[in-house]
Amino acid sequence: MVAVVLLAAVAAVGLFAVRSADQNSLDVGDCVFFESASTTAAETEHEKRDCSDDDATYEVATKQDGDVQCGDDYFSYTLVGEDDTVESTLCLIPNMVKDSCYLLEDDGRIVPGVCSQPDTVTVVERVDGQDDESLCNQFDAAFPIAFSEPQRTYCIEVNLTG
Repeated sequence: MVAVVLLAAVAAVGLFAVRSADQNSLDVGDCVFFESASTTAAETEHEKRDCSDDDATYEVATKQDGDVQCGDDYFSYTLVGEDDTVESTLCLIPNMVKDSCYLLEDDGRIVPGVCSQPDTVTVVERVDGQDDESLCNQFDAAFPIAFSEPQRTYCIEVNLTG
């Protein structure tokens, strides 16, 4: 059961909110590190980071005006104004590195983890430019997570015991 929860969490729909006046404005292709995360704007903090930064575990896939529903496997990040109305919605995908391990924090954030820890996922393959779950067929224990925008496929293995 834990494996299903971890796998679903990596590809899960999430919802964070932040005030749009934040100095770390984000655009499509930018990567982000979440210091904290919440459905309440005042309790969410992010930092725009270079996508090569290990802590930048999310990438902005799309940015749309208003309160927009992201696709099933995308993570919604809404930017709200001072009057608490949604100004724009960012749809995020994981920005994970091949041969690296990740944990799911209690607040829903994906963060780098130590591969020897239980309840981590290992990225055994990352393929940019392709949205094709069959790319993971070559790995016996890997689960696919594929995105259409931008096209990216992850093959991940769940480590339950450490």
